[in-house]
Amino acid sequence: LQELPSPDSWCHLGRLESLYVGGSFCALTHCGFTSVLLSRDLLKKVKVYEVDIVGPTVIVSICDRNPEASNKISIIGAHLSPFKNGSSHRLHEITEAIRVAKCHGSSSIVFGGDLNMRNDEMKNIQKIGLRDAFLALGSPKESSVTWDSSRNKYHKDGFPFRCRFDRFLFLGDIKPVSIDTGADTPIGGNSDHYLSDHFSVRSEWVGGREGGRE
Repeated sequence: LQELPSPDSWCHLGRLESLYVGGSFCALTHCGFTSVLLSRDLLKKVKVYEVDIVGPTVIVSICDRNPEASNKISIIGAHLSPFKNGSSHRLHEITEAIRVAKCHGSSSIVFGGDLNMRNDEMKNIQKIGLRDAFLALGSPKESSVTWDSSRNKYHKDGFPFRCRFDRFLFLGDIKPVSIDTGADTPIGGNSDHYLSDHFSVRSEWVGGREGGRE
């Protein structure tokens, strides 16, 4: 989640608090807070062994509760620096977060959120070993836009454009098997009212020796 007004504001959104844990997995960004939520069901299978805040990213590293399992995964939630001229800042923020996650001994890393990235930035991201889930899945057209200010009027004072700001990057022993967008239709019967100025991105992953999905 990005642009939360406070670290615990997500608790007031429907039944989220009964389904997820995430109060301490929160980083201050240029616009509110970003948070990683872990489902309570997932935490019956895994445990959190490290949490770090690195700039506008929060790194939650988890491992299997089975002491014989060696797989460790770092989940990174981010709201990176904005604007087209912020590409060097975004690369630095990504590089630092990945460096810290690797220090945790993670065999896999999933890095997601409002990354504010433009397509031409991927060449530098690939140099540090990261892949884009959207590209890895063949660039499905239905998931190619996460920002469309021509129909989502929250950006009414700016020029209309379409972009894929929101992404999942990854590396290691994990891969995406699906990706799609949501929150891309008006709500509440008001054709101008959306849940957010961005559309959401959802992805399913498979990885590890046991091939488990989450």
